[in-house]
Amino acid sequence: MKNTDDEFFIGWSPMPPNTRITLMKSLWILFFIVIVTAVAGSALQRTIGTASFEYETVRDFEGYFHKDPVPMLVVDRSGQSGHENPRSRYLLVHPFKFGFSKNSASQLNGQFISLRGKLIYRGQDTMIEVIPESVKPVLRSVEPQSDTPTPFMDLGEVSLCGEIVDSKCYFGVMNPGDWKPHRACAIRCISGGIPAVLHVKMSTGQSRVYILASANGESIQQAILPHVAIPVEISGQLRMLGDLSILFIHPESISPLCSAAASVNRIEPKEP
Repeated sequence: MKNTDDEFFIGWSPMPPNTRITLMKSLWILFFIVIVTAVAGSALQRTIGTASFEYETVRDFEGYFHKDPVPMLVVDRSGQSGHENPRSRYLLVHPFKFGFSKNSASQLNGQFISLRGKLIYRGQDTMIEVIPESVKPVLRSVEPQSDTPTPFMDLGEVSLCGEIVDSKCYFGVMNPGDWKPHRACAIRCISGGIPAVLHVKMSTGQSRVYILASANGESIQQAILPHVAIPVEISGQLRMLGDLSILFIHPESISPLCSAAASVNRIEPKEP
């Protein structure tokens, strides 16, 4: 027998009460699903990080220039409040996708210099994008004791799992500056002389970067390009230079697969 209580709705006529209630319930359920999906999707997204690039601020710097293992400016902080380390080390690069000039580095090595540039930083990792024409040697009447090079602290052979990135973008010029979306840019930067670093997730959940340097003194820039922005395992000699972690490697030690032992990435310091 046909149910004569069924509502019949025509678009140009007033909506029957039962149909209106059903429609409102469906819209509220749909709205709830959209909100939950948006919140869950946001929570699952990888955070960008706290990297910064002061592209509108040019600062003045003075310190000792060292070209090895990568070009850097060592600034004496002894006697200054608010600084735990007596020396701050800034990696040096040129604008765009270029590292510090090798010719200039050879001429300036060991000298006290002044320069102007833009600060790049991620946590304790710092870099200066140098204005090339601003670099000048500075004559000093009295050389402080802090001009003596800091000796390396040898931590021995290690195997680490992580991702090879270019330091300039990862430290703050690009955000985020890692993984496959950034692969093409990272390859161009490393090819142009930007120091390469290994970005590692430690067993504590924290991130850490290791400057990659050649174990035999030769350039490793071109040899590591096929391994950029993919998970890799690298074995090498780990040394500390002040607060910088430097991994001296042979490019053939890079493997695209990570072993379970290396993936823990737990580093225990040894006596120098």
